[in-house]
Amino acid sequence: AREAIQLLEAEGWLGTSRCIDVHPEAVNWMDLADALMEREALRDLADINESDVFLLLNTQARGSETSGKAVEMGVAIEREIPIILIGPKTNVFHFLGSVTQVATVDAAIAHLKEFK
Repeated sequence: AREAIQLLEAEGWLGTSRCIDVHPEAVNWMDLADALMEREALRDLADINESDVFLLLNTQARGSETSGKAVEMGVAIEREIPIILIGPKTNVFHFLGSVTQVATVDAAIAHLKEFK
């Protein structure tokens, strides 16, 4: 996710996902204090609300993906924010007409140029 944001920002896009910079990837989020978890959830929602387009990195193997990104995608759907899915369709909601599927971050960047 950090690499994807760097690539996007190099193309002039602003990444609003602050959660990737809060804790190292090795941290088990479920081990964090309840108050911190709530703060992070509220921050994620605020980040989605600030987004013009929602990029969903779905590159984890089926069965090891996180449920948080499914919730985040649901928020984007509800807010009618266009969604670009990077990776395979592994969820029934990935098949909605408002979701554009691409294989790579570079392909997502190419598609984003249509929004400028």
